[in-house]
Amino acid sequence: MAYEPRSAASHGANMEVDSSSESLSGMYSETHEYTPSTAAAEWGSRHRTRPLRVCRLSALRVDQPDRTPKMSEGQYGVSVASWNVDAETSRAVDYLLVQNSFVTMFHGLTLLESTVAWLRAHGYDVIEFDSHTWEIDANMYDDVATRLDFPNHFGRNVSALNDCLSDVACHEYGCRPDATGLVLVMRGFDTFAAADPGTAQALLDIVADQARRAILVGHRLMCLLQSNDPQLRFADVGGTPVVWNSPEWLNAVRERG
Repeated sequence: MAYEPRSAASHGANMEVDSSSESLSGMYSETHEYTPSTAAAEWGSRHRTRPLRVCRLSALRVDQPDRTPKMSEGQYGVSVASWNVDAETSRAVDYLLVQNSFVTMFHGLTLLESTVAWLRAHGYDVIEFDSHTWEIDANMYDDVATRLDFPNHFGRNVSALNDCLSDVACHEYGCRPDATGLVLVMRGFDTFAAADPGTAQALLDIVADQARRAILVGHRLMCLLQSNDPQLRFADVGGTPVVWNSPEWLNAVRERG
């Protein structure tokens, strides 16, 4: 879910911050109250129309390529993009960024730059977007498609964006295969959110959803938003529903007992 720290703006742009683990970890270890705005929650209830993509066992085909990571018996654990057991106590910056949400907002540029420097130094691929230049949704689609190397058939709509980011989550393109993870940095996102709030919300929802999927297949994906508006708020993103299991997905199957 997308949680919004009320004190996100408390680290000012003029604050001196270094990118060492100890310095940044101390900031990310602070406890904040997370409260989505009423307006954002109302928007989410009215506009959450993106279709849910569910993988059903009955829909799988044996002739489809198997993308499961190849490993010997007993090696499943080492393939998962988990952190060390001491990540929380050691205050690892990347772990602290994603422990509550895969989408994190920043106000002060100095804190953002220090965080990005830390992530780069620890092997992450960082893709930066000047999202304040996105005047319409087409600008966003073009920029994201170019920077993440989407295929030429990308349809430049929300559904196509979801499909291509699912490929990015699986490391089919968009970042180096040997990278620690992928970080999407969107600067001046408040400008785009004001110009096209619906698409801005949908973009964050898709990113959060695919970041969760990435973790499930052994990859790390996170998004850092920079906002010049210290009061910027969004509805929750990346929510997961309660669903029926795959064999009992159809109503008819369950009704037969």
